[in-house]
Amino acid sequence: MNVIHSKWYGWIPTNRGKLKFDFIKLHEELLKNSNNVITEQSENVVKFSNVSISYLSDSYSHKFLIKQTEVIEIPGSADFFFEKRNDGIYGNILINYAVGYEISSKFFCKFNGIIEFEDIHYSYDQADSHIENIKTLFYVLIKTIIHGDAHHHQKIDIALSITDEKFNPSVISSSLLDYIKLVERNIKLSKSCISLLRSENLALEMEGYLSYFKTFTLLFKNKKVLKDYEFAKCIVNSLKSTVAKRKNKESYTSGLLTMGITFVGLFISINILINSFGLTQENNISSALKNYDRFDSFVISFFILLCTFYYFMECKINTCLYYKYYHIYEVVHLIQNSSIENLSLLGQFIKLLPVCIFLGLLFYFIEDIIKLMHLLFIT
Repeated sequence: MNVIHSKWYGWIPTNRGKLKFDFIKLHEELLKNSNNVITEQSENVVKFSNVSISYLSDSYSHKFLIKQTEVIEIPGSADFFFEKRNDGIYGNILINYAVGYEISSKFFCKFNGIIEFEDIHYSYDQADSHIENIKTLFYVLIKTIIHGDAHHHQKIDIALSITDEKFNPSVISSSLLDYIKLVERNIKLSKSCISLLRSENLALEMEGYLSYFKTFTLLFKNKKVLKDYEFAKCIVNSLKSTVAKRKNKESYTSGLLTMGITFVGLFISINILINSFGLTQENNISSALKNYDRFDSFVISFFILLCTFYYFMECKINTCLYYKYYHIYEVVHLIQNSSIENLSLLGQFIKLLPVCIFLGLLFYFIEDIIKLMHLLFIT
């Protein structure tokens, strides 16, 4: 094994000022693709073996929908060891890749969250050209297991940076401030109604970030950290103001749309009642409907109502997918925003499927739709 002698530092978030060893567990994203995880746990020692670290990025959910690229993610698994001692948590991480490569490092985490990694052991020649990526990977994985990342929606938290040679609180506070500002900027640029729920939840998530930021300022007091925290509070207030204003506007627009749909529904219903009971001539709607296939009427009505209410519910459906079934949202988003030539055959099929279904139903029921429109508005 080759060795790169290096030390790097980060911070494991804690809102109580002290990490608790009992809280160490595997995050759901690390468990999702791990079928044979081996867990050994005692009062002062925790071991996780054969944990899959492959496909943590969003690309995993839709890798089968796009054409093969030159960049291929190599599957890998990791072994983690944590031991509680009087002065902190000691441990090591070992990653095994399917092609036979290994990388590992040991770490020491103080109970106030400061974590120190020391040396990178590796078994392949290209490791020295990916040092920064390896450092970040080790830090993110250990932070995910110790902290949990349970207060926000992202798969892997990227808000906190790492520093070389020594722990630098000012760099950590700057990275937190930059991340909160980035979230505010993204929300202000996302003006579609689909982003409404996402924006509301991100505003709440930023409150969570502020709670950890506040703990950080209490643990590592200096003028730069305190100033960054005050700036962060101002940004979050601005963010909440933007979200509240957008929510009020969306509520007003939604009310108008509801009123319009209600008007159309009442108009059609009243028209059917008047034509059915107020007229007696042979060609009125009541007589015509007696000879009309009721199943076709049901299907057409259902299809029209489905399209109408989908238009009304589109934003809510998309936001629900984003927060409840994120992997489905990723697939839908990729297909919507990819050109046909960049998709695989399966991706192309899924992209064209709604259009094919719509055209098929339209051609199948076109004659019936014309008859129904004639009955409703002409007879």
